[in-house]
Amino acid sequence: MQKIPSIVDILWRYQQREPLSSEDEEQLRNWLRESEENELLFDDLSNHAKWEADMADLKARDSRATWNRIRERVKTGHESPVAGMRSWKKYATVAAIFAAAVFGTYLLLKSRRENFQQTEESQAIRFKNDVQAGIPQATLRLASGKLIRLDTARAGNLAIPESIWKTDSNSLVLQGVSGSLEKSFNTLTTPNGTQYQITLADGSRVWLNAGSSLQFPSVFSGNERRVVLTGEGYFEVAKNLQKPFLVQSGLGLVRVMGTHFNVRNYSSEQEFRTSLLEGLVCFKAGEDSVLLRPGQQSVLTEKGKVRVDSTDTRQAVVWREHLFWFQAEPFEEIMGEIARWYPIQVVYKGKIDEHFSGILPRNRSLIETLRTLELAGYVYFIIEGNEVQVIPRKT
Repeated sequence: MQKIPSIVDILWRYQQREPLSSEDEEQLRNWLRESEENELLFDDLSNHAKWEADMADLKARDSRATWNRIRERVKTGHESPVAGMRSWKKYATVAAIFAAAVFGTYLLLKSRRENFQQTEESQAIRFKNDVQAGIPQATLRLASGKLIRLDTARAGNLAIPESIWKTDSNSLVLQGVSGSLEKSFNTLTTPNGTQYQITLADGSRVWLNAGSSLQFPSVFSGNERRVVLTGEGYFEVAKNLQKPFLVQSGLGLVRVMGTHFNVRNYSSEQEFRTSLLEGLVCFKAGEDSVLLRPGQQSVLTEKGKVRVDSTDTRQAVVWREHLFWFQAEPFEEIMGEIARWYPIQVVYKGKIDEHFSGILPRNRSLIETLRTLELAGYVYFIIEGNEVQVIPRKT
């Protein structure tokens, strides 16, 4: 099933004077009706002369100060570290529109422009084929061992007596499960390029990012609610003071009563991160344990040490809005994130020491994404089949 484009992508294409389909126009009209702020933002985007003047101004100013001004321009208020998911979605949309629109300019400010001589003709030679992103190919393996491909399964009850329902193209719901059902674990897996949502037996909701898996029981028995996560997931946990919710992931354990948080623990990365948006959680690894409050993130390093950082937790969950958000990230981490979304193998033809910042829509093709990354001036790419070669530019 074809994905419905996000409002971020529609507004971006509108601002770039790209044609919109009738479905896009209807989605845009619905978004405009939601608030006066949306209408004001749309008016700003529609003023192309002002937009071009803003771009000229950005080019003449310091990049770090520019980025800070962009963030100030799009903020929606800071009464608390997180003003609920409704405010977060509004922030993510507005931030993505402005940040993605000025993204190329921001990168140009940080690049060594004298070394950037790439032409469209050269890109046409190097980019021999394109790759589309985000094909929904999640799978569900039942405790019995039966494997269900969710992209081809019809909506309805997928498992009896587990009573796991597929409600649409990318979500599952456990409902009507008997409390007497023997405790067993099912596994939801999202390969690269896929995200999926599931509502567990207690009403808790989990969103899985690409390259992740969640083991969950058909019914929570005993005095706890325990799931096992590999990769990255965002949790909205139903409150139950008598039965704490536990997320086991790698060497760490997250214990909650009811809260919103993000857990990231990819095997390819050196750190295990838990970011708290709302509520209170305890993170434990070995003999160390820390208590997190909203706006904080626990980090378990490869040396087994746990630290707590203050962080912009919205960056941790921006993937739910189908966006990449990079903030002074090492280039290898950026390519690792991209390789979890596009079916590619990344090969480095030299060491890249630079860091990179910006926001990009995930529903762009691979070529469009790589073209934007090349604007930074640090690297250029060659695509051969599903292999992407990353080549440092000579200084």
